[in-house]
Amino acid sequence: MRIKHKAQSTIEMTFVMIAICLLAFGMVRIFRFIGMDLAERRWSHENTITTGNDVQVQLNPDFYRTKRMNSAVKY
Repeated sequence: MRIKHKAQSTIEMTFVMIAICLLAFGMVRIFRFIGMDLAERRWSHENTITTGNDVQVQLNPDFYRTKRMNSAVKY
């Protein structure tokens, strides 16, 4: 009877670890997307300020449009 309980806890731990690994992988991808989006937004803002001679171009709040998140996993 004791062997069945050990096997059950091993299987449960395996399923939980798979779920935790998938959550961690998803969090890494989301934080990477957020970081890259902020970096591209800053680059676009600096590019608008330094190259646009017109004041209206520099004050335009729509200087950047966010990219769609590529949620497909590519290996």
